[in-house]
Formats: sequence, structure tokens, C-alpha cells
Amino acid sequence: MKKIDRSLEDRVRESAEDLRAIAAGIRCLSEVIGHKGTVAIKIDGVSIPVSTRGVFTKLFEIQVDRASLAFLDQLKNTGQGIPDSLAAYLENLSDDEKRVKVKNLVQIRAWKKLKGSLLEGLVFLSVLSRRELLHHFSVDDLFGPVPTVQVLNQGFDEFIWCRTKINHTASGLGATPDLTATLTDGEINQSTISSVIESKYHDKVTADVLRGQFGKAYDLHVNSYTIISYRPVSETVKKAAEALGLDLIEFQLHTKLRPDYLCGKRNIGTDFAVVLEAAQRKNSFLAKMDMAVMEAKKKLLI
Repeated sequence: MKKIDRSLEDRVRESAEDLRAIAAGIRCLSEVIGHKGTVAIKIDGVSIPVSTRGVFTKLFEIQVDRASLAFLDQLKNTGQGIPDSLAAYLENLSDDEKRVKVKNLVQIRAWKKLKGSLLEGLVFLSVLSRRELLHHFSVDDLFGPVPTVQVLNQGFDEFIWCRTKINHTASGLGATPDLTATLTDGEINQSTISSVIESKYHDKVTADVLRGQFGKAYDLHVNSYTIISYRPVSETVKKAAEALGLDLIEFQLHTKLRPDYLCGKRNIGTDFAVVLEAAQRKNSFLAKMDMAVMEAKKKLLI
């Protein structure tokens, strides 16, 4: 039991550290693009600038409250007589060890719900920070519906879309990437999509995940397809991604650079933006498809 509790405590501590580092990254990137846009988070219907002290802590507390209610509802479904508040439930437990374990479990669940939105928000701001912004924009809720932003990327117009449904694909199957860059602000389809970014913050990036992402990249006819892995991946998976033309990036917060991000020596936002831009500029998927076409033509001549 004690071993399990220590493990939970380690995960709670890690999540708190991650929250601080990612929040610092989001604030830094919002400052970088501050001359052209404003970025806020909506809490209780009110848009609060991401630079506001304590806004990310408040956001996490809201998730903890929701996770607490979900935890109690789960217990109620078993037919047990459960109080309506987590505080009351904890008071009824027999010892402190059980209380700590429940608190830790609730916080871990809250973090799982929040970290996806944080990573997607960081990706969005990272992309904007490395482009030339053409017009002033306003994001009322970084974790809600985000407006399309027009930018210049290496001298060409580009439009950045977040969590936008794409109906026109090669297969006819819909897709909703975390971030899509297109050449026009009109209909999103295979002829207008230039790049896609997906954040795998829940899934472990495995061979099956890579094959699924490759299928989506082909379906969307992208030039560049980037996968962000929140956790480190094996060398085998890295080589497989490269072979498929997928740019697989390990989120630097969980690499050997972690101590530098936690102490403030480095900023995860600015570092991540540079790595992400470099990956997209390679147009790896387009290059891989061109090679595949050339090989197919050679076979026809045999």
C-alpha cells in the first residue's frame, strides 16, 4: 500500500510541476505575439488574460472540483450511501492514508483532463509565435473555440485552424486535427491543407498509433504531419515515424532538459516553438510520398 501511495504522490508532484512549466510557456508565448493579439482563458463565463496571476491554478482547481464530483458519482453507481461532497466522504474514511490516496487520485484525474487542453493551447501559440501575424486577433478562450488566424509562413499566406472539423478528405471520412494549416481561408480539403499537428497526450505512441496517423496524413494529403508525444518514445518508434514521413516530437518537458524548465532557466514555450517550426519546414510527408511515387513508377518499368 505504501509503495502505491508514494507512486501516486510522485505523479501528483509531477503534474503540479508540469502545470507550472506549461503555464510559464503559454504566458511567454502570449507575450511574444502580444503586439498582434490577446490571449485569454474563460472561467465562469469571464475571459481572463493568461498573464493574470493565478489563472492556471484556478483552472486546475475547477478540474479538481469536477473530478471530485465524478469520483463520487462513480461510487454512488455502486449502490453505496455516498455523501454529496468529497470533504464529507473523506471525513468518513477510517485513516489518513486512505484520505491522502483519494485526494491524490482525484488530482491525477483532474490533471489528465486538463493537460490535453494545455498542450493544444501551447501548440497553437507556438505556431503563431514563429509566423508573421498579418492582422490583430483576439482569443477569448484558449481552450474553447479559437478564431482562424491569418499568417505569413516563409512569404506565403497561411491560415491556422484549431480543432476544426474537416469533412472533405480523400476517403470521405471526417477528421478533426488539433491544428491545421491551410493555404486559403475557404473550404478545408486535400488541395488546401498544408500541414497538420496532433498531440498524443493520452495515448502511448505505438506502432498502431503511427499507422493510424499515417493513414490520416495520407487521407488529408498534407505536406507535413507532426505528432507531439507528451511522453518519451522508443528509438524503434522514432525510426518508424521517420520511415513513414511523420515528424515525431517528444515534448521537451519530459526529457533531460526538464530540470531547466522547472527552475526557469529555460522556457518550454519558446523552445518548443523552435523545434516545432523546424519539423514542419522539412515537409517530410510530402518528400516521403514523392519518393513512393518514384519507386512505384520504377516498378512499372521492370
